[in-house]
Amino acid sequence: LKYEVGTDSNKLVSAYAMFFKERQTYVKKSFPHATFGDISRIVAAQWDALEKHEKIVSHLLVMTNIRG
Repeated sequence: LKYEVGTDSNKLVSAYAMFFKERQTYVKKSFPHATFGDISRIVAAQWDALEKHEKIVSHLLVMTNIRG
């Protein structure tokens, strides 16, 4: 699922995209020499490791950010 965020109606974001944006910062700090590809794989593995209910929470957080 994708959602409109902010005032730019062309900007769509998914729960994974929000998760990625948040986790990317921490991964960069933990692995300062990692490439973007390395970071993407690490974050993707973290997302895949989440339980379904944790992904639903991420989805709800996206909805909360959209609705204000």
